[in-house]
Amino acid sequence: TNSYTLGRGYSYTNGDGSGGTIPTPADIERSWQRTSFDSTHNYSSSFLYMLPLGPDGTWLREGALGRVLGDWQIAGVFSAISGTPIDFTAASANLRAPGNSQTPNASGKPKVLGGIGSTDLWFDTSVFSAPAANTWGTVERRGLLTGPAYVNLDASIVKVIRFGSRRAEIRADFFNALNIAHYANPNGTLGNQNFGRITGILDLTERMIRFGGRVLF
Repeated sequence: TNSYTLGRGYSYTNGDGSGGTIPTPADIERSWQRTSFDSTHNYSSSFLYMLPLGPDGTWLREGALGRVLGDWQIAGVFSAISGTPIDFTAASANLRAPGNSQTPNASGKPKVLGGIGSTDLWFDTSVFSAPAANTWGTVERRGLLTGPAYVNLDASIVKVIRFGSRRAEIRADFFNALNIAHYANPNGTLGNQNFGRITGILDLTERMIRFGGRVLF
């Protein structure tokens, strides 16, 4: 099966109605922007394939070889999701508006360089500068640039074992089966030593393998 979602998430407080703080109470409309979890495109495809061998297959429907080679299933879920917005912030002391957050100035949209790690820039930082005193930054906090996309494959291998009218399953589940690095967004805080750099991956996205079994009555 396949599914595709075209979506957009906007909020004053980066929430879902459960509360939150408006980051610019001195100018509330500046807080109306994309949520940090907004992904415009979301595609998902699931599949299940049973090898055509064994009692329910086309070949080797009988005999010991059919019982060994038959009843194997391969299943999985493929996901491709566009990135989430990068959160750009800057020091707010010169804004002189306590309780309000600040953003940098930008002379244009930064070029995506694609570097990974603490020594390489993911986006060009040369277009950014600190705002003048008592002025808002020109960058919309989460409206300038989107971070890396998320592409992932989870897969399972299942062996069905028959006991007369009953069945058992032995399975291995592979989360992030291809072991693709799912990078977190680059740092968006002007003045931070890692500004413009990606220094980590998303939590719990490393490849994990789980083994299990069950009996079906």
